[in-house]
Amino acid sequence: MVREPGTSPNEPIFVTGSARSGTTLFTRLLDGHPSLLVFPIELKYFRYRDIPTAYPASKLAALSEPRDIIQAIVDSPYLRPLLGEADTVGRRDEVLEAVRRAVDADVFRAALQPLDGIASHRDAINHFFGALLEGLGRRRTDLDSIRFVEKTPLQEENVHELRRWFPGARFVHLVRNPYAVAVSERKRTELGITKIHVIRWQQSSLEYALENARSLGESSYRIIRFEDLVSDPERTMRGAAEFLGIDDHPILRAPTVLGAPWGGNSSTTSTRFDGVARSVAENWRGALLPMEVMAVNRFVGDLMSEFGYDRLPWPPLHHVAKGFRHPKAILRNSWRLIRRSNR
Repeated sequence: MVREPGTSPNEPIFVTGSARSGTTLFTRLLDGHPSLLVFPIELKYFRYRDIPTAYPASKLAALSEPRDIIQAIVDSPYLRPLLGEADTVGRRDEVLEAVRRAVDADVFRAALQPLDGIASHRDAINHFFGALLEGLGRRRTDLDSIRFVEKTPLQEENVHELRRWFPGARFVHLVRNPYAVAVSERKRTELGITKIHVIRWQQSSLEYALENARSLGESSYRIIRFEDLVSDPERTMRGAAEFLGIDDHPILRAPTVLGAPWGGNSSTTSTRFDGVARSVAENWRGALLPMEVMAVNRFVGDLMSEFGYDRLPWPPLHHVAKGFRHPKAILRNSWRLIRRSNR
């Protein structure tokens, strides 16, 4: 492969964006590329750090030492199933099956234990990928000849720190129509509750997308719309390959987990697909609730045009409470949203 000028094998790729925006799909499309090593789950590294965040509800710990963060991630319910333990997080059977087929859990576990050489946060992140290589039957030194990919939603607020650790890093920020995100977040929970805080997180995520793109420049930071990814994966992944400085390999159109086919993580759990499901781009329209329209308009409405999304009209107030157990409370909260939006 002829590598793009300015890139080197160990310049990593970080994928970010709000939840339900296509970060997983995009990362799965990168997974099988011969020049890349994709970690099969989210490391959530910054959620364990003792630094301020725009997303306090996502915090998992408040640690400062890289070794302590490594140990916390290894002990977490997110990573332990990769070491052969039971999964308490759920909805990851397909991913875990692929990992267990490809990765020697005993070797992976042993490779994660020695922490003597961890002197920085950069070392800590490299440590996870070096251990994964060993679990895959490869040498840890292969990390010098391959670029790793890590995906964690909402780490867009940390890109400047990641850039200090990895000066040549590339960042891909997935965005999706905020109305669609609201519907998807509601559907993925058993209670089916509209999550206002997630819509507020959308506001921060989209603001970070614009600011990071301006400050880092188009050679380092790329914003990709979920709708473009699923409606025209050929063109979108070709552009992504050019941005990342990798060959436009056919595998970039086939989502995988460590090389095994991946069937998707639709909020409709019975939905599976091969390749990229174009139908998911607009299937939110028939499920959108008036409350979600109101909340999106309040918190994200002014940002939507920046990403090519149309803002829907405000719904009549008497429609907002329909279908809720406590309509008076819903109406009071809705009225507060309207008043705040007019300030």
